[in-house]
Amino acid sequence: MIIPSASEYVTALSGLKNSGKISKLQLDMLAAHYRHHNRTMTYTELANAGGEQYDSNAVANSQYGRLGAALGDALGFPFVDRDATSGTKFYSSAIGMGLPKEYSTRDEFELVMHHELAIALARLNWFPA
Repeated sequence: MIIPSASEYVTALSGLKNSGKISKLQLDMLAAHYRHHNRTMTYTELANAGGEQYDSNAVANSQYGRLGAALGDALGFPFVDRDATSGTKFYSSAIGMGLPKEYSTRDEFELVMHHELAIALARLNWFPA
């Protein structure tokens, strides 16, 4: 899989934001992911970033997946398969990839943000420190 460049992410993100295709919840989750240690979060943590009304893995998975799908479509990103048998795509793969189990100390899936996306977010200065 080839990860888009930071410049490509900047263009795609700007287009999505300017056309209103990124919700406040998705921006809140993206900001939390960007600011989190090693830019690695579980979907529970992503849900918590959205606030109490969104405090569920299902909401985080759905909303972050929608953001990933929109971002991937804008980039022409080749989404990875969710698993070998379902035939469904892992839309959040446009945002990041899973931390391999041998490096994780948690029982829950951890999503590691692509470095190029983090660089793009820094360039855009959407989430200043």
